[in-house]
Amino acid sequence: MGQDVSPGIFKADMGLITGSTTPIEPQSASQQYCVNIADQAADARFAWQAKTINELEKEIDKRLAELEAKRAEYQEWSKKREEILAKASEHVVSIYAKMRADAAALQLAVLDDEIASAVLVKLNARTASAILNEMEPGRAAQLTKAMVDAARGTPAGKKS
Repeated sequence: MGQDVSPGIFKADMGLITGSTTPIEPQSASQQYCVNIADQAADARFAWQAKTINELEKEIDKRLAELEAKRAEYQEWSKKREEILAKASEHVVSIYAKMRADAAALQLAVLDDEIASAVLVKLNARTASAILNEMEPGRAAQLTKAMVDAARGTPAGKKS
């Protein structure tokens, strides 16, 4: 490899590598240009790297903020779910448990999805299925979906 390269190129390359301050006379104008802009090129590379790092830091900060917002949203939905389940107090649940399935179905069908699903979740499976069986199929499916979403912790109206 040393035979293909002229001695001037080798000396210029060694000066850049070693940091030697001894003047080296390049063989051509292009070699002289490369030697002259070496410091500027290093500065430009450093500036580009610093800019890239700053952009990456901003992107990481943005993603952290998004994750924090999602965490807060899920905490809010978890709290709301607990409140919904608390709305269906044991007293109300016991009333629906003692009703005939057809009468309970009529009343639960007109209630808010959250309250109706909370009541159905707290009823035993046999009673809840009898009530759902007496409801219009579309409304029963809607309440069943609300019960599944509440069990998963999925916010209402969001895709899981």
